[in-house]
Amino acid sequence: MHKFRRISRRQTGVTSIVEFGPTLWIVLIMVTFPLLAFGTIGMRYCFVNNAVQYAAEAGACSRTFYANSTNAQTGTTYLSATNAVSQVISKAQASWNGITPSSIVTNIVITPYAGGSSTITSSKLTAAQMSQSANNLYTCQVVVTVSLQPLFPQTYFKGLMACPGLSAPLVTTVTSSRIYEYPQGLGT
Repeated sequence: MHKFRRISRRQTGVTSIVEFGPTLWIVLIMVTFPLLAFGTIGMRYCFVNNAVQYAAEAGACSRTFYANSTNAQTGTTYLSATNAVSQVISKAQASWNGITPSSIVTNIVITPYAGGSSTITSSKLTAAQMSQSANNLYTCQVVVTVSLQPLFPQTYFKGLMACPGLSAPLVTTVTSSRIYEYPQGLGT
């Protein structure tokens, strides 16, 4: 008499075919797509952060705060801090996809050398403030509010709740500061 050995289903490979579908669904839908979506938001945030840092650098190198200036001898026109910041953000925005700035603010942060609280203003300095220029440190602060579009917009997930960054735009504010190189021009 021959005894037949019973082969378990695990050895035949039948269960691995059945388990492949749910496993693939978990890996793709539950892990890969959200990672791609959050990676896209992170990359777009890095683009905005770099642009704001360059804008703060351009604003801090400007000779004036509000009005463009012209060198009388050479005829060279220098952009004001507010115009330089707007120009840098506009140039960066032209190369962006899925990033929409809603506001760009250029501030002067006045910090006393002796200590105390800082003052923030978004307008040019007054004559009284300019008379104290030897006692203060002036910093160019750029504040940009942007809307970062997700990789998969809400149109693909109509029945689901909107989740900022995953299926709805993520609104964030990016700030950068640099010390003004020409503080004597902040009154113009």
